[in-house]
Amino acid sequence: MSTSMPYSGPLIIEPRDITPIMQGGVGHLLIWNEAADKVEAVQPGHVPGEEAMILAGADDLERIAEEAAEEGEGFTDTYAAATLRDMAGDLLEEWPAVKALTAGVLELRTDMARRFFYLTGAPSYRECARTHFLTDVYRNIDRPDVTVSVTSTFMHTTPARIHLTRTKTGRDLARFDIQPSGARPSLAAYAVAGAVEAAIEALPKR
Repeated sequence: MSTSMPYSGPLIIEPRDITPIMQGGVGHLLIWNEAADKVEAVQPGHVPGEEAMILAGADDLERIAEEAAEEGEGFTDTYAAATLRDMAGDLLEEWPAVKALTAGVLELRTDMARRFFYLTGAPSYRECARTHFLTDVYRNIDRPDVTVSVTSTFMHTTPARIHLTRTKTGRDLARFDIQPSGARPSLAAYAVAGAVEAAIEALPKR
């Protein structure tokens, strides 16, 4: 998997960048546009392109709020911005690999957004036995009780792994794999998104 050189400069994240995410909830994301070297907030339904690194979403801010409470600090946009600036170094270090993987999940992110499944935060990246994995986490606006994670690999060399959990408790609801096939990524994305939607429709609401 080819990657570009990592960005070396610190990211400028201001409290005003965080405010829309704090007020907006799931689907609102804070991104860094590499080409423009700009941090900005985007709304639900907007699928960032492969030049955009996702910095944070609703779930990330929830974790930061929990951290603030543990430290006896008030959770403010200033606190969140400072925390994200500290975290940005690790994200930038991973960005060349994540960027290469992002191109392969844009079709899926787009198809999921059409079905009102929105990203809850930055993706998770890991490498194991020379295989690169990217995990996106989604939540549907009509079924916020269920959280969906989809793990993909570079060039879809392994099946997409789907994991459904109960949002409040983290209880496992379902796990299944889908092997994308064929030369058209859009069809693979359609199959995965459709399977996720069908699985959630079959689950009782809580």
